[in-house]
Amino acid sequence: MTTTKLTRKQAKPLLAATFPEYNGRTLAVEFRERLTFYQTYWDGGSKNEYAFVRADGAKASLPSQNPFTTVVEGRQIDMQADVIVAMHTIFCGHDCGVTFYAHPSNFPKWIEGPAT
Repeated sequence: MTTTKLTRKQAKPLLAATFPEYNGRTLAVEFRERLTFYQTYWDGGSKNEYAFVRADGAKASLPSQNPFTTVVEGRQIDMQADVIVAMHTIFCGHDCGVTFYAHPSNFPKWIEGPAT
């Protein structure tokens, strides 16, 4: 599971579909077959927000979570070939960027090339 940096140009369509308000430059993609949701609620100034976009343009996101009612914390999903999961990470109040997760079969289709 290697994480590859993305340029803003490479990530632009995915950002528009998942986190259009994100203005930072820390962008990456990771290709994996399974994904675990973690830190889905605010705790100590840290939180991960998840958004999803399907190849046909359909979008979704996880609802707000708290430690008492969270239903996804620690759950694993099998990555689908037609879905990208975007994770926006805030750690101790610091914006750590957006990471896109996709099934390994999408590498040549959805990513044009490595960031320079």
